[in-house]
Amino acid sequence: MILKKIYLILILTVLTNIGTGHAEVKVATEHENYNIPNSVRNIIDSGYGDVEIKKINNYEYLVATSESDINKCSILFKINNGSVKSVPSIGVNESICNISIDADKLISSWRDQGRWNEDIYKINPDDKWVLLFKDSCIGCGQVKRIYFNSDGTYGKSLLSDGDSLPLRKKLIGKVTIDKAKLYNNANDNSISNAYLIKGDVFSLVDISDDGEFIQIKYKTNTGRYIIKWMKENEVSISKE
Repeated sequence: MILKKIYLILILTVLTNIGTGHAEVKVATEHENYNIPNSVRNIIDSGYGDVEIKKINNYEYLVATSESDINKCSILFKINNGSVKSVPSIGVNESICNISIDADKLISSWRDQGRWNEDIYKINPDDKWVLLFKDSCIGCGQVKRIYFNSDGTYGKSLLSDGDSLPLRKKLIGKVTIDKAKLYNNANDNSISNAYLIKGDVFSLVDISDDGEFIQIKYKTNTGRYIIKWMKENEVSISKE
């Protein structure tokens, strides 16, 4: 996939330097007679066998998709007044695979080491794609989400599992034992001086790979937040 991206960037660089001199050709009737630049055709010919028109948030895109058994990755070209733009809108510098549409969002799904992951994007009016959040380990029981803020910061949440976005809800926990120790990391050797008591409620941030520890975000009586790890078997978990 990396070699294909390098090849695509080289194609785009060469064709962009040609300027407006390249001719636009009519795409076949199955693509609804849109005008397609030769530069786009060259990209399609480099290994993107499936071509279709998709509407995302009232914008039309020509979507060229690679031929693959699992991760079918795509490049999207915006369509203006019946003509396809020569420069890709998204899909060159980032992998956009097995795409689906949820309202005004574009979902890229990909499989890695037997686990499904999703990147969720939203399109701005200036044709800039914004990565809203990344969901990982879909189908594992809980979904790990990293969400990206407009100021460049990011946060994490642990969600309930679900095949679609609306089914994934933030999870909260409640301490079920009299005194639950808190840890700095997801192991027994990193115990801290802090603890929670029975009935304390908190947000779930992450879970260790072995499922024995959960990372929590707890709001103290003074309004300060602490983020620590605790034993998963010492809490009850429910949807927010």
